[in-house]
Amino acid sequence: MAVLDFILSHADGDERPYLSVSILGTSMSGLLDSGASNTIIGGPGWEVISKLNLPLNKSDKVRCRVANGEVCVGSSINEERANGFARVYSDVKKRLQHAYENSKSHYNLRRRDEQFLPNDHVWRKNYVQSDASKYFAAKLAPRFVGPYRVAKRLSPWTYELVDNENKFGGVWHAKDLKAHPPDNSDN
Repeated sequence: MAVLDFILSHADGDERPYLSVSILGTSMSGLLDSGASNTIIGGPGWEVISKLNLPLNKSDKVRCRVANGEVCVGSSINEERANGFARVYSDVKKRLQHAYENSKSHYNLRRRDEQFLPNDHVWRKNYVQSDASKYFAAKLAPRFVGPYRVAKRLSPWTYELVDNENKFGGVWHAKDLKAHPPDNSDN
């Protein structure tokens, strides 16, 4: 008990519960759920007590003393902890949902939900690099080139393109395509 008294005298504000029992004249003390694999009574405490083959009171109402000296009765600590965890869980869930919505709005700010059918005419994004040896600046190049014709829809997001002479124009993602404006020369 001298070890326990020393621990309790230095455990100001510690709310971990400990158990003091006397079995057959032997007094034992140890932290409950301390996270340690061995307790003061040697080995996992519940294992040591269960090996004695004594009838144990397994009621839900428990009287325990926490390290800061407070006495708790019943499962109030577990209920308070469970309620605390539920509050934390709902708060985290709400914050994650808010972060998701915020990220979604920024991500989709300039996105187009556009799908193309075979034989539609489209422009594709022009990916070029500057080349000083050829006196070419990429920032002056056209952003889109075309028109191309959609030869095949490979998925909702990828399309196989061909140019006006039916030459293969590559497989392109929908984000790199925009619809070719209709020809209004008849008006």
